[in-house]
Amino acid sequence: MLALAKIDREGYPDNRESKKFDLVHGTKAYPPKYVISIANHFANGEELDRNVFSGGEETNEFLRALGFNVAEKVEVVSSFSWTMLNNNTAYKKFDKSLFLHNGTGIPIDIRSFFHLTVIQPGGRKELDLRLDNELFNVVIETDKQNNPRTRLLWKNDFAVKLRGLYPDIYEAFRSSANLQQQYPDMIFLKRNESEFDIFFADAIQFSAVYSDIEADKAENEELIREGNVKYYYGKRYERNPKNRQRAIEIHGCFCSVCNFDFERMYGEFGKNFIEVHHIKPLHEFKGEEVDVNPETDLIPICSNCHRIIHRDVQHLLTIKELREIIATIK
Repeated sequence: MLALAKIDREGYPDNRESKKFDLVHGTKAYPPKYVISIANHFANGEELDRNVFSGGEETNEFLRALGFNVAEKVEVVSSFSWTMLNNNTAYKKFDKSLFLHNGTGIPIDIRSFFHLTVIQPGGRKELDLRLDNELFNVVIETDKQNNPRTRLLWKNDFAVKLRGLYPDIYEAFRSSANLQQQYPDMIFLKRNESEFDIFFADAIQFSAVYSDIEADKAENEELIREGNVKYYYGKRYERNPKNRQRAIEIHGCFCSVCNFDFERMYGEFGKNFIEVHHIKPLHEFKGEEVDVNPETDLIPICSNCHRIIHRDVQHLLTIKELREIIATIK
């Protein structure tokens, strides 16, 4: 994981781009052989020369044995309301069919995500969807035309769950009203060919929950104010690197919740590393530019505390709440 974090920060040389396979972690893809080279730096103190070990299946099987997902490279594919980010992650924009017809069509270009390489007219494939620790059985069906259309269909239990989560959107679709908001996405995270974790999130929630580090990339942009919307997998909110640095100068480079110090734990490699949390979530700015006070609005926290704060998108923990949780456990 340290190797992946280093690549996230620094990128990788163009000549180390993989040709056939990617190590897929979350919504990101990494060159497998370069990951091993960098991992050796943390294990043995130096980057491993790519000429002393082979790539391909040898590298891939080694990484898989460590629990990583290595998959054939795939370009981002968008078709109608679907987008396939990689072999393990796809999302669908909310539309009327999800709420009123207990299902949705699967475009031809997205079929491979569900391993529908051979489509027989009248075919059927059962899947399991996991949402909020609940398991829902769904089915993919094709009609009996010569060029069959494919649909993902679910039972009433999942329909009730979906409508209960988003009653306003359901009513808007049911009454053909024009709901003035950005609809969420239905995110699919593949476990295997017939089992998927799903959740519903808008672009900001998806970024915060799945990989808050993605939003931190915006801190490299020179801005005076914060909160201005930019599009990035939907949209993200601009952050000011000067504000971030000033917050660290004021509050210190250690976790303000649990006191974790990256330099104390990791030595020189952890020096000056910390994440900065916006006490008021950026998505509450509603796309408006606002002045941010690094002393009162920003706070340095470690990666673990940051992820826990954002774990439940319906209830983001406050700094006070998380401190109380830690105090209770201790």
